[in-house]
Amino acid sequence: MKTLNLIFALLIASFVFSQNRNKLLKEIQLYKAKTINNSSFPTTKDSLQTILNNYLKNDGFIFHSKTDSGAVYNKTLSCFGENQFIGKGANKHNRPFARNFFVTISFKTINNRISPVFSSHLRDSYINKPLKQQALLSNNGTQSLPIDKNRQTCYYGKTIFNFNESVIKQFLYAHFYGSHIAFTEELNTKIENHNAQQTKGKKKLIAGRDY
Repeated sequence: MKTLNLIFALLIASFVFSQNRNKLLKEIQLYKAKTINNSSFPTTKDSLQTILNNYLKNDGFIFHSKTDSGAVYNKTLSCFGENQFIGKGANKHNRPFARNFFVTISFKTINNRISPVFSSHLRDSYINKPLKQQALLSNNGTQSLPIDKNRQTCYYGKTIFNFNESVIKQFLYAHFYGSHIAFTEELNTKIENHNAQQTKGKKKLIAGRDY
């Protein structure tokens, strides 16, 4: 009976440790995400727009137009299927269509630093002329012609837009501040207290390995 009680106690302790560790890891990740998403940068609007222009160009976007406070970028993908957004009745059938993604970037100033503001939307239109050597997806998402690197953004019947604002802000944060994010004293104390209770290195929370 004592052995069973000991085993039971160890299982409970292991479960509690796992829960506490996961809770602390989640707190760390949320803090990092909040820091990055709320960040502003020590540069000018023009310099930041140049950096973002190069980033979006490498991601397959092209410059579309200027706005009063920034610019609009566009990416067009060639898809194939019955599109739920365009055409009705007899006009709504499997055929090539273009999925156009638009990203609008504006800028705001926070304590003499510049922060980008993103908004995005998509617009679809049917393509009347045959598509030659272009990436197409059938309406079940399978490949029908050689596909390009953006195939994951173009699926039948789904409004999928792979523009990820958080990824861009991570890139900008690393560009201006490096990869290290300074924690608050309270969060550092929680990590230190957690690690002080562990005898095995694999159970400790290590920067660069666990977060």
